[in-house]
Amino acid sequence: MTDRKDQRDIMTRRAFLMGVGQVGLGSLLFGRLYQLQVLHEDKYTTLSNSNRIHHRLILPSRGLIKDFRGQILAKNNQAHRLVGLRSQIQSSSELIEKVRSIVEVRDDDVASFLEKLGMARGYHPVVLKDHLTWDEVARLEIHGADLPGLYIETGERRHYPYAEATAHAVGYVSSPGKDEADTKLCAVPDFRTGKTGVEKGLDQDLRGDPGVQSFEVDVRHRVIRHLSETKSTPGKEIQLTLDARLQELLATALAEHSGSGVVMDVRTGAIKALVSTPSFDPHLFTDQLTHETWNSLIKHPRQPLTNKAIGGLYPPASVFKPIVALAALEAGITNPERRIHCPGYATFYGRKFHCWMKHGHGSMNLQGAIKHSCDVYLYSMAHELGIDRIEQMAKKLGLGSLTGIDIPGEKAGVVPSRAWKKKQYKQSWYPGETLHVGIGQGYMLTTPLQLTLAMARLINGGKLIHPYMVVGESQPSELETLGLNPKHIKLVMNGMDECVNGDHGTGHRARSSVPGLSIGGKTGTGQVRTISKEERLKGVRLNKDLEWHLRDHAVFFGYANTDDPKYAMTVMIEHGGAGSLEPPQIVKRVFEEMKSLGELV
Repeated sequence: MTDRKDQRDIMTRRAFLMGVGQVGLGSLLFGRLYQLQVLHEDKYTTLSNSNRIHHRLILPSRGLIKDFRGQILAKNNQAHRLVGLRSQIQSSSELIEKVRSIVEVRDDDVASFLEKLGMARGYHPVVLKDHLTWDEVARLEIHGADLPGLYIETGERRHYPYAEATAHAVGYVSSPGKDEADTKLCAVPDFRTGKTGVEKGLDQDLRGDPGVQSFEVDVRHRVIRHLSETKSTPGKEIQLTLDARLQELLATALAEHSGSGVVMDVRTGAIKALVSTPSFDPHLFTDQLTHETWNSLIKHPRQPLTNKAIGGLYPPASVFKPIVALAALEAGITNPERRIHCPGYATFYGRKFHCWMKHGHGSMNLQGAIKHSCDVYLYSMAHELGIDRIEQMAKKLGLGSLTGIDIPGEKAGVVPSRAWKKKQYKQSWYPGETLHVGIGQGYMLTTPLQLTLAMARLINGGKLIHPYMVVGESQPSELETLGLNPKHIKLVMNGMDECVNGDHGTGHRARSSVPGLSIGGKTGTGQVRTISKEERLKGVRLNKDLEWHLRDHAVFFGYANTDDPKYAMTVMIEHGGAGSLEPPQIVKRVFEEMKSLGELV
C-alpha cells in the first residue's frame, strides 16, 4: 500500500509540474502573441505588407524639345523590348539559347541581362533585347509558350528627327551611369538621363514625375493581382531659339570639315544655330552602345563627341583685330587719319614681326588695316596699348570667361595677362608677347561662341547681351551698355564692311549679290605651328603641302545687315587653311537663306 501511495504522490507531483510547465509555456506563448498581434501590430502589419505588396515606378514621357517655330527636335517613339522576370526564369542559359534561335541577340545584351538578372528582385523586369522590330515581335509572340519568364513590354524610345544636325545642341539621352543619384528610377528599364546639350542642361525639367503601380505577390514574388495605379506626369516641353532649317543648312555646309558654326541674334543673344562637326548619330546612345562603336567615337582624330562651338579652343586670329582697333580708339592712341607704313614686317625690341603679306600693304590707316588685315598696323596698336588695356577690352566684350549658355560643356578660353602668365607659367610677361596677342595669336584662345558674343556686343552698339537657347528665359527689358563710344564702333564697323564689300578686301567671298542683303565681317587665319627663320628665307610652305593637323585654322566672323546688324555668325574650320577661303562663303550662304526666309528685312 505504501508503494502504491508513493507512486501516486510521484505521479501527482509530476502532473503538477507538467501542469505548471504547460501553464508557463502557455503564458509565454500568449504573451508573445499579445506582443506581436497587439503591441506591435502596426510594425508587423507593415512588414507583412512589404513582403506581400510591391510597388513599381511608372516612367513619365520625357518632355518634347522644339525649335522656335515649333518644329520637333526631340520626341518619344513607341518601342518594344523583350524583358524577363527573375522569379519566373528557371534556367537563364537555356532560355537565352531558345531566344537566339528566334531572334538575334548581341553578346553585350546577354552579358548585361545576366548581370542585372542576378541583382533583380523577382517582380522587377530586366531587359534582354531592346527596340524590337515588328517582325521580331511577331516571331517572339508565336514562340511565347516556349519562353517562360520572358514577355514583350511596350515603352518609349527617344527620337531625334534632325539627328546629326542637332546632336551637339540638343544632346542625347542614355542609360544612367552607376554614379547617378536617382537610384529608384535607375532601376526602371526605360529610364534615360540627359548626357549632353539641352537634354542634360534641362534634364530635371524634361524628366517629369513618375507614377506608381501597386500589386500583390506571392512568396515566390509572382504577381497575383494589381491593386492600384497613380499616373505619371509628363516632362516639361522645352522650346529653343534654334531654327531647325538654319541648323540643317549650317550642318550640311560644314559636313566635310572638322569645325563649328554659331548664329546669334545681336539684339537679344538668342542662338539661332549652333553646329559642331563631325557630328554623330544620337540614336546610338538611346540604344545600347557597343564597345566597338564607343571606341570608334572617342578615338576619332576629329573628336565627333566634342561640341567645338562651346568647347573648342582656338586663337581668334585676325578676327580679334577689330577689338584691338576699338581699344586703341577708346584709348586715344589712333584715329581715322593716322597712317602706318607696312613693308611686310615691323621691328620691335630688336627683332622682326612679320605681316602675313610678305611684301607689305604700304601705307595703312585704321579702316584699311581692318579691310586688308594688316598685321603691322595692329602690332603698332598693341605695342602702344600694352597688354593691360588689350585685356580690359577683350574681357569687357566677354572673352576669357564662360558666356553662361544653357548647355553644359562650355570652356572659358584664355585672355592672357601679366597675372595669368605668372600663375600659369611662373614667368613674367614679355613685351613681345603683347604683339602676338594684338593679332589674336600667342596665348589668346577663344571658343567660337565666345568670339561670336564678343563681336556681337561690338556691332550692336556696345550692348551687354548674353547667349541663350531656351525660349522663355528671363531677359532684361533694357540692356546695359558697355560705355563704348558709338563713333569708334562705327569706324571699326566701316573697316569690317570694307573687308567684305571693298576692293580686294580679305572677306570678299562673303559679299552678297542678293538685293537688300549686305554683309560685313572679318577673316582670320589661326597659326598652329611655328615658322622658322630658315623656312621664311626659303619660302613658307603652303597649307595644302602640310599634314592636316599642321594647317592653319580658318575662321570668319560675319554680320548682316551692315547698316543695322541683326544677326552675327562665326564659322571656324579646324586646319582649314586661310580664313578668307571657305568660311566667308558658308556665312554668305546662311545669311542668304535667312534673307529668303524673311529673317533679314
